[in-house]
Amino acid sequence: MNNMTKRVVLHLDVDNFYVAVEVVHKPELNGLPVIIVQKNSGGIVALSNEAKKCGIETGEGIGRAGNKALKRKGRAWMNSPPSHRFGRILTPVVPSQEDRSKS
Repeated sequence: MNNMTKRVVLHLDVDNFYVAVEVVHKPELNGLPVIIVQKNSGGIVALSNEAKKCGIETGEGIGRAGNKALKRKGRAWMNSPPSHRFGRILTPVVPSQEDRSKS
């Protein structure tokens, strides 16, 4: 093997993370079908496992979800304390990170 550096790509899908943050702020949402809607497009960016069981999928418009789930507007996730904490937890083991949601 030569002096080439090995590169490992790790993809973390944290859709449920955004719903979990909502549940922390509003515990009464726990166990309910919840979707997180992107402010600028109305698209579903995150959903709870209960919402998935209702047949709702990430990327759909909120119209497709109908009344099957509770709709929550997305917060400023990238500037929120939970998102920053999540990034800090990863930094020791993943020093170089790329956030797909910002690209």
